[in-house]
Amino acid sequence: MTAPRPQFVRWTHGMVNRLVRGLDVAILALPILLFALPGGLDSPLRPVQVLLVGALQIWAYVTVLDKLSAYRVESYGGFLAQFGHVLAGYAVAMAVGLVALQACRPGLPWNEPWFWQWHGLQFLAVVNGRSLVSLGWRMIRRRNLLRRNVVVVGYGSTAARVLARITSPEHAGEFNLVGVFSHVGSPLEIGGHRVDGDVAALDEFARHTTVDQVVLGVPWSRAPEI
Repeated sequence: MTAPRPQFVRWTHGMVNRLVRGLDVAILALPILLFALPGGLDSPLRPVQVLLVGALQIWAYVTVLDKLSAYRVESYGGFLAQFGHVLAGYAVAMAVGLVALQACRPGLPWNEPWFWQWHGLQFLAVVNGRSLVSLGWRMIRRRNLLRRNVVVVGYGSTAARVLARITSPEHAGEFNLVGVFSHVGSPLEIGGHRVDGDVAALDEFARHTTVDQVVLGVPWSRAPEI
């Protein structure tokens, strides 16, 4: 068990997911502002109409990606999977934008250069943004910035298997084992790891040690005991 290197910012999965969502919103908003601001790109819409249509598009895009569980750290590693999410989200956002456009300006022809300029800029921007997400995620993984302090509570072979998985090289960048506790008897070690006490001692341990996650190393049938 090793203590993690202190970080100026304590990264969490939730923080990363919120940053990615915020990046999507900012990237989608930029082309909208280019059409809405004075001296920007030309369109037949008034600035307030541009902002309304754009806001509905952003809402639709983010909602679809939320439903697809795309704002989860497990989704950021592969660019192709992210591209699929972007494609699905933007197809819905574009459809919502068309409906909003006709509501604002009934009969307005949409198959015009300004329309494709708007959506082309948005789509290219969000795809490139996802490339940045992939690069950033690899950097976070490489530097172990999301490494979580883990406590294992259990006994016997089940707890030993859990400990072996958590401490394996494959998961070295994800978990930092800080404590092992047993709720059965008083074993000195489990799976080669020193036992720090029973379940009653865990509360006091957590007062002085940062614990991000508690993992149960017991059969499902015995979990209610803890």
